[in-house]
Amino acid sequence: MSRDMRSRKNAGADANDPESTGAEVADAEDEPARPWMRFARQWRIVAMSCAALVTLLMAGHVVLVSRKVPEKVAVMITRTMHRLQSSMPIPSQTTTRPAEWRRHPVQQDASLPPGPEHPGREPQVTQVGNTTVVRCTTTTGPIKIHVHTYWAPHGAERFLDMVRGDFFSSKVALFRSVRGFICQTGVAGDPVVHQAWQQKGTILDDVQWLDKLDDLRMKRGYLSFAGGGRDSRNSEFFFTYRDIDLGTSPWEVPFGTLVGAESFEAMDHWYTGYGDMSAFGGNAPDENRMYQHGLEYLEKGFPEIDYITSCNIAHGELVE
Repeated sequence: MSRDMRSRKNAGADANDPESTGAEVADAEDEPARPWMRFARQWRIVAMSCAALVTLLMAGHVVLVSRKVPEKVAVMITRTMHRLQSSMPIPSQTTTRPAEWRRHPVQQDASLPPGPEHPGREPQVTQVGNTTVVRCTTTTGPIKIHVHTYWAPHGAERFLDMVRGDFFSSKVALFRSVRGFICQTGVAGDPVVHQAWQQKGTILDDVQWLDKLDDLRMKRGYLSFAGGGRDSRNSEFFFTYRDIDLGTSPWEVPFGTLVGAESFEAMDHWYTGYGDMSAFGGNAPDENRMYQHGLEYLEKGFPEIDYITSCNIAHGELVE
C-alpha cells in the first residue's frame, strides 16, 4: 500500500513566512513520530471502499428482488453481502477500538508460545490441497485456522460445512472457557440454526492419530470436536489452550490448528471467568438452555462471555 501523503498547499509560499514554514516543519516532524496515524488513514480508505461495495451490492439486491429474478441469484448476492461485511479488515491495536473490544486482560499464561508447548508427531501431508485456510472474527480479534483433511476427514469436512453454511454468523459463544485447559464452542446463537444442525445428525469417528505415548498429546492451538461416545460428534468443538492429556477417545481427533501469533493472542484473551461446566464445578452456561434460548439466555446471564462472529474460507490463500 502506498504511503498516504498530504497535499502541500503552501509549497510556493515565501520561505521567510514564519507561519507557512512553521506548519511545514510541524508536519514533517509529526509524520515519522506517529506512524500509526498513517495506518489509521489507510485503514479508513480500505473501510470506506468496502462499505461502498457493500452499499452497491445492497442496492443491486433490492433491484433484483423487486424484478423477481431467480431466487438463487438473490441468495448468492445476499451471501456475498454478508461475507464482505464479516470479512472487512479489523483495525490494528494502534487505532480506535470499539469499547467492548478485549474487555479483559490476557486470560492465559503470558509466557505461552504461539503454538504447541512441546511439538509432537503429526500426520504427513498425503496430497496437495488437503489443507484449507479459514479466517474467523471473534470478539477479541481475528484468528486463522488451518483445517487438515488428512488429519480427520470427517471432522474437517463437518467444520468446513459449518463455515460454508454461515453457522458462525449466528454469533457462537465461547462458552466453556477454562484457563490452561480448553475452550468449547459450537452452539449456534440462534436456536433455529441449532435445531437445523442437530437434524443433520452426527458424523462418524475419525482414526485417532495422536501419539498415545505422549502424555500431553493434545497440543496448544489444536481444534477437535467434542463428543460423548462413539460417532457422537455434531457441531460442538474445542480449542486447546495448552498441551493437555485429552485425545485418548476416538471422537477427540484434531482436525485443525490455530496459526500465527495474532491468532494465539486473540485466543488467549477469551474470557475464562465463568470456568467449566457445573458438572465439573464451574459456572459456565447451561448447554440445554443455550439450545433452547440462544443469545437471549447468554447475553442476559453471561455478559462477559466472548464469541465467534463469523468464519470464511480464505480461497486462494497459500498454506505456509
